[in-house]
Amino acid sequence: MEKLKNPEFIQSLIRLVTCLLTYLYISSGIEYGYFPTRYDTLVNYIYVYFAYTFINLLSILWIPASTPRRYVTLVFDISTTTFSSYISVGVDSFYVLFYIWIYIAYSTRYGQRYLAVAAFFTVTGYSFLLFTEESWNLLTIVESIAFLLLIVTLPMYLHTLQKRLMLSTQQAQSDSEAKTEFLSNMAYQIRTPIGGVVGMVDLLSKTDLDMQQKQYLQSLSQSSHALQEIIDDIVDFSHIEKGSLPLNQHYSNPRSLIDSLVHSLAPLCYEKNMDLNCFIDESFPTTVMIDTQRLRQLLSNLIRYVIEHGTEPGIYINAYAEKNNTAQNLNTSIEISYLQLSGDNQLVSEQISNTSEALPLRITSQLTRLMNGLFEIQLKDKNRVQFNLHFNWQQQEEHTDVVAHFTQDKRVLIYDTNDASREILEKYCQQLGLKIYATSGHDNLLAHIIWSIEKNSPFDTIILGDSQKRINCHELVMQIRNEIKCNSPILYATYLHSPDPAEAGALQDVQATIIKPVSLNILKSTLTRLISAPTLTDINPLPEKQTTLSILIAEDNEINASVAYSYLAGMGHNVDIATDGTTALYAMHKHHYHLVLMDVYMPNTNGIEATKQWRSMEKGKPYTPIVALTAKATSEERARCLKAGMDDFLTKPINENQLKKVLDTYAEQAIRRAS
Repeated sequence: MEKLKNPEFIQSLIRLVTCLLTYLYISSGIEYGYFPTRYDTLVNYIYVYFAYTFINLLSILWIPASTPRRYVTLVFDISTTTFSSYISVGVDSFYVLFYIWIYIAYSTRYGQRYLAVAAFFTVTGYSFLLFTEESWNLLTIVESIAFLLLIVTLPMYLHTLQKRLMLSTQQAQSDSEAKTEFLSNMAYQIRTPIGGVVGMVDLLSKTDLDMQQKQYLQSLSQSSHALQEIIDDIVDFSHIEKGSLPLNQHYSNPRSLIDSLVHSLAPLCYEKNMDLNCFIDESFPTTVMIDTQRLRQLLSNLIRYVIEHGTEPGIYINAYAEKNNTAQNLNTSIEISYLQLSGDNQLVSEQISNTSEALPLRITSQLTRLMNGLFEIQLKDKNRVQFNLHFNWQQQEEHTDVVAHFTQDKRVLIYDTNDASREILEKYCQQLGLKIYATSGHDNLLAHIIWSIEKNSPFDTIILGDSQKRINCHELVMQIRNEIKCNSPILYATYLHSPDPAEAGALQDVQATIIKPVSLNILKSTLTRLISAPTLTDINPLPEKQTTLSILIAEDNEINASVAYSYLAGMGHNVDIATDGTTALYAMHKHHYHLVLMDVYMPNTNGIEATKQWRSMEKGKPYTPIVALTAKATSEERARCLKAGMDDFLTKPINENQLKKVLDTYAEQAIRRAS
């Protein structure tokens, strides 16, 4: 297939066909006396024609692109056109029209230089035909002069068109680059204040708030993160369309990525009274080579689109994998199915439209193709839609035992009125090796508990699943504890919002709470803790002792500096703040820091220049890791930072988890070097 994209290869195939047709046409003319040419002359000519074409084809297979070969082939094509005209009827032969074909073909494929060469040899070849013409009349003279003017003026006209086309292309490219630069600069300007908003919201969520304040804060957090993702999409879209968006692949856990993304988007789904259920099969890998940022962006765009265009009962996500022929590669699939709203924006075909409504689907499709995957749209019926994502991932060899030691052969009772949610809980419990009893009825739940007590075999854990219509948790738990006298641990699977005030007291008799959509890892750890605990009392392990580090934050934005300071100080570290590169260099001379977080764009001395100066001056001193902070999330920006001597690169807005990873990676190295 790649050969068919090579214009020289295509030309050679056309040349072979032309050689055969030329032989048939001229030999027929000789046979019927139309052409005064000897047959052996034609045969020798065809031998030469075919031999060159065959040799040229072999050279293309060996060297796919060659500039000298193109020029030689151009001269050969004009020569064969001239000779074919000569042995047929001279200037009146239809072969002279091939001159125009050669003009257009070579000039449009290879450029103006080939047009100039084609013009010179065409005029030379046609002049030869004029000089060898034996019979002249007025009509022949007029036609010859007209055609000669045509082959002289046509290259000039084509040259003018190509020049205009090149200018238009350059202008369009310049406009596109200006647009990309404008978007990048705007994103930088917007990301800086958004970083402050996201950081302050995160810090505020760790303070004591009442129920209403938590709900307001949750809405603010969702909106700020949604705005942040929209900004990222705007910046990346132009790069995605050109296929120039770089991939930063490393071994990572796609299960954790899907779990965290689904939990962050679930509240948006609940606002529309839709359920968001996610099941990740045990075949789905835990460590594969992926670009986590792009995969998260891809899935986020797709799920947000489904939430916006979906309706009750909700969305179902299914992730699984099947073994490929090779041991380290997996064919993985992620399916997202939903019931779409009726209306103008409804998907009516399996092709992605060019409307603004379908922009998330276009981004998803292009990102999937960039990651060597496949994106499919299936219309199950008029309203039911399923999106399929297929990838072939390289996995790291892993030996994961999903079944926990304390959960083997234990009995669990599952109650959930939502069929999809209950089935997912059943499948996860089966993976954990539990014996399962499941029901969707209130009376059946109580009957199962009474039966287990009468058999003197109480359930090891009871899982109560919340629903959008809100079951009466208080009444149900009171019946289990006070009327039936069941002391089995209760696990409450609920949604990401505070319980109603009337139900708050019921949580005192609930030993653990997990958030829907249920994650296998969280379910496993929670059940293991409940089943293995000697009593119903939660035993929390003591926190590990943490090393106190000295950290410098070089950041000119007061809010962003305050957010980073609060995160690091809250972890127990000593933190200093510098507002520009000059102040940062002064502080680094006075004190040894285990880590420096350096903003790239600061007044006086920027982060790049400050890092270069420090690297040139720190010889003989302990090495100081410097991590860049910037709102420009581009590969060029990252390369510029690393070239200046920085060790890593963080994109604003930064969060607590990012800082913890940086501390784990670089600060401990600095401590070892210093000691």
